[in-house]
Amino acid sequence: MAEVNPALRSAGYAEEFVRVGMRLLAEIDWTKAIVGEYQQFDLIWAILVEELSHLGRWSVADRLIDRYQTSIGARSARYVNLCGLASYSYWMRGDYENAKAWGKKGVELKRESGLDTKYDSAHNLALARRDSGEVDSALQYFLKDQTVDELLATSGKDERASHVFGNVGRCLWLKSDRIVR
Repeated sequence: MAEVNPALRSAGYAEEFVRVGMRLLAEIDWTKAIVGEYQQFDLIWAILVEELSHLGRWSVADRLIDRYQTSIGARSARYVNLCGLASYSYWMRGDYENAKAWGKKGVELKRESGLDTKYDSAHNLALARRDSGEVDSALQYFLKDQTVDELLATSGKDERASHVFGNVGRCLWLKSDRIVR
């Protein structure tokens, strides 16, 4: 599943990925998956939650989130992963308060525990803040330690990903700040 994921999703077969992925998760032993018997389990779970959220299949996404939560430890890297995906799912459906609550849990756990993990919920928290009207805090996150002018000076130098420019631009638009050059 992990290997065919990019090809299926980029070719527009997200629903097929969801169909096969849901069957896979229904048939495996989640206890064995959590202890590492299935190497890409967390990735497949995360992609399924994302795709189900994109498809508006909230109740199925919620069931996967709940099952994952009951299968993992509360103060683990996987819990940060859970927080990030739950935040994303709630953000997709426009439930910004729940998205922010889950995002904050993940950010606080990672910061307070010093977890060394690739998982992070800060980006999804910033998206929820941006779209709920907390534009300044979201803009601060997307800019990192730069000003808008410094970010624009890096344009074309591939120092920051394109989504950064999109998110900063969206924040500025929401604030009605117009930059004329």
